[in-house]
Formats: sequence, structure tokens, C-alpha cells
Amino acid sequence: MLSTPKFRQGTTVSVQPMGKAALVTVGDMLVFTVTPEDAEGTSVTPLTLARQWAQRLAEGLGNALPDAKFHVF
Repeated sequence: MLSTPKFRQGTTVSVQPMGKAALVTVGDMLVFTVTPEDAEGTSVTPLTLARQWAQRLAEGLGNALPDAKFHVF
């Protein structure tokens, strides 16, 4: 993903519900799915957990590509 030219200027990290799971995408690329099993043992839903992980992903991408801006939506 870091070598993908279209992400060099930044893009949106999105979280979308998918049934009981949640999808995390960067631009139009699916990065990972958060399932109920991932959230098991926590006090949050898969959607909330996906939002937390998406925020961390955006921060990491911003550190790896400091000239690019990544926004969580």
C-alpha cells in the first residue's frame, strides 16, 4: 500500500458495517475486516473496534508517508 502512487498524497481511511462485521478500507482498497470474534472479550462492538483500528492505521500511514494526509471517515 505504501508504494501505491495514488496514496502518496493521502486518502480516506473508511469504516463500513458489513453485517455483524466492519470493513476498513484505504481509498478503494480493503485492508482488513473486523469480526465479532475480534471484539470478543472487549466492551466494544466490531464497528467501534474497527474505528479505533482505522484511526491507528491512519496515524501509521501518516508517519510512514509524512507528506500525505490520511483522514478517518
